[in-house]
Amino acid sequence: MIHFKDMNEARYRVILLIAVFMLISAAVLFFLDLRLYSSIAALLAVTFFYMNSFEGFSTRNSVSYSLKSITIKLVGRKTFGFTFKELEKIDLSEKGLYIKSKGMDAVRLSRKRYENDSLTQLYKILQEKSTSNERR
Repeated sequence: MIHFKDMNEARYRVILLIAVFMLISAAVLFFLDLRLYSSIAALLAVTFFYMNSFEGFSTRNSVSYSLKSITIKLVGRKTFGFTFKELEKIDLSEKGLYIKSKGMDAVRLSRKRYENDSLTQLYKILQEKSTSNERR
C-alpha cells in the first residue's frame, strides 16, 4: 500500500507558514542580540518543518505532492522526485505503472508489489497534475 500526502492541504500550509514565521523571527531576534530567544525560535522553526515531513520519513511507501512537484519514497528503491513539467511519459498497464521523467531513469512499479488501487491513484495524480501544469 502506498500512502499519499497532498501538501496543498490547509494543515500542511499552516504548519509551513508558522515555520517560516518562526525562522524569520529567529533571524530578527538574532540581530537584536536576543540570542536565547533567537535559538528558541529557530528550534521551533526546525520542529515545524520536521512535522511536515515526518510522515514521509516514517512511512514505508509514501508519495507527497504539491501543485508543481512530487516526491516518491518506496521500499527497495531510492527516493525520487520531479516537477510535473518534467514528466515525459506515464502508462498504467497490466504489468504496472511506468513513469519516465527528464533526467531520471524510467521506473516501473509492479502490480505484484503494490496494490492496484494505489497504482491507479498515483496514475490519476500524475495525469491530473501534469495536464494542469501544461495549461500554465
